[in-house]
Amino acid sequence: MKANHIFETVLYCEDLGAAKHFYANILGLDLFRETELYLGFRLLRSILLIFNPKLSAEKDRPIPSHGTNSYGHIAFVASQEEIWQWKDHLEKHGIEIEKLHNLENGGSSLYVRDPAGNSVEFTLPTIWGGNWNFTSERFK
Repeated sequence: MKANHIFETVLYCEDLGAAKHFYANILGLDLFRETELYLGFRLLRSILLIFNPKLSAEKDRPIPSHGTNSYGHIAFVASQEEIWQWKDHLEKHGIEIEKLHNLENGGSSLYVRDPAGNSVEFTLPTIWGGNWNFTSERFK
């Protein structure tokens, strides 16, 4: 057997209101669930969950406890043109560009921080090599 697709990614943020504003209003992700424990966003064929680390680390939860006391990282795929558009869009919203990194195989990656300090990257789908195929069909 071989695992071949990441279904969900989890980041942690104590201020879910600030995370909701960043991911829904600034990045434009589709919020499908909001609780005091987490926010759920639908992407193309995956889910991004933003958990409150204090609540998700509690013992005796129906699912295994998990959490972090440090920063996470997520990378969104984008064309080079879209990376420049994201740079302009984020700056217009007062989001500081942490780094515009030139890639060895050409192009660049853009890094910012979300309200909890997680690293958020926009990068080319070829960064790790290979011919990646991404479509606009959203996960349902």
